[in-house]
Amino acid sequence: MEALLGLLRLALDNGWRLALLIVAFCGLALAAPKVGLALPAQVGEWAGAGLIFGIAVLVASMVTRAFGAAATRWRRTGREMDEAADVFANLSTLSPDELQAFVEMLESRAPRFEVHIMSVAYPLLRKGILRAVRQVAGVNWLCEFHPAIAHCRDSLLTEAQAALNQRGRGF
Repeated sequence: MEALLGLLRLALDNGWRLALLIVAFCGLALAAPKVGLALPAQVGEWAGAGLIFGIAVLVASMVTRAFGAAATRWRRTGREMDEAADVFANLSTLSPDELQAFVEMLESRAPRFEVHIMSVAYPLLRKGILRAVRQVAGVNWLCEFHPAIAHCRDSLLTEAQAALNQRGRGF
């Protein structure tokens, strides 16, 4: 049964290529008598059936591909939303020193930052608030803000400054 489902999936995912060939061949076979090419009657009947079959496979394959693309996009969006929620939850775990580094980075308006493994900003990388773009040296990373953080950078700056001014409280 699993092999049959695998064949069905293969036919629906890649069947459009074969369906195009069937539609073209059967369509030409049906058009041949109109240009003066004599074909047996059975060829015309089978060509009509083949044309219907080819169109059906083509439509089914395209619908399957469209639903597959939509499902992939939906899953990716869900993962991104979950990841953004985790990043915002991690903001509440920042120590006062980490919060200070976060505020300084927000205030700098720089798109990327160099973070040393022993710097106070390194925990921001571990917590997902910063994303590593590439390793600059053995212990230095070129980082940028997580897209969710970058998207609401201005509002986070005011909240982080307020939290920093009230030293005992975090985000």
